[in-house]
Amino acid sequence: MAYDAVEQEQVDSLKQFWDKNGKSLIGGIVVGLALFFGYQSWTANKGAAAEAASIEYMGMLEALSSNELGVAAEYGSRVIGSYADTAYAPLTALVMARIKLEQGDSVTARAHLNWAINHSDMPEIQNIARIRLADVLLSEGLTDQALAALDKVKATYVASQRDEVRGDIYVSLNQIDKAQKAYKDALAALTPEGDQRAQLLQIKLDDITGL
Repeated sequence: MAYDAVEQEQVDSLKQFWDKNGKSLIGGIVVGLALFFGYQSWTANKGAAAEAASIEYMGMLEALSSNELGVAAEYGSRVIGSYADTAYAPLTALVMARIKLEQGDSVTARAHLNWAINHSDMPEIQNIARIRLADVLLSEGLTDQALAALDKVKATYVASQRDEVRGDIYVSLNQIDKAQKAYKDALAALTPEGDQRAQLLQIKLDDITGL
């Protein structure tokens, strides 16, 4: 009898708990399931978006290799417009900047490079974009902004490219001593595979020697 009483008491307590909390428990389960399946769907959609972006990106590169700049730009616009959250979008922005420069549109090229800097979470892409941005700014005579862009590039693996552009900027400002130092730093930072760039840098350095 004592056992039956205890059992009945537990049953009654369970009923009271269910009456009080049952709906919230069901709601929690439903929300949990929704979140789970929503995450699964989001992951699948993200994978599908990346795959679609990769196809568009490759199409852009193929068009670019055939010098079909207009077609390449159409591919690039679709990647940035429809798949901005994928890793292909910042890469595409770098290519789009090149396309726009070849088309003589430096303003839009700058916009694409800034987009790559602001939307990429990869320092490698950001550093490349900043160096290219500095080069574009130099071509527009915006030397202060160009130097400011380079000052944000700290990585050693792009030090040679960064210092070369810095040297170009100082040449444009007729600050020859600073330009010589920048070119020498660029030469010193070259990897053993950089023979062609070494020749170019040496030519730049020789051109300003004695000025």
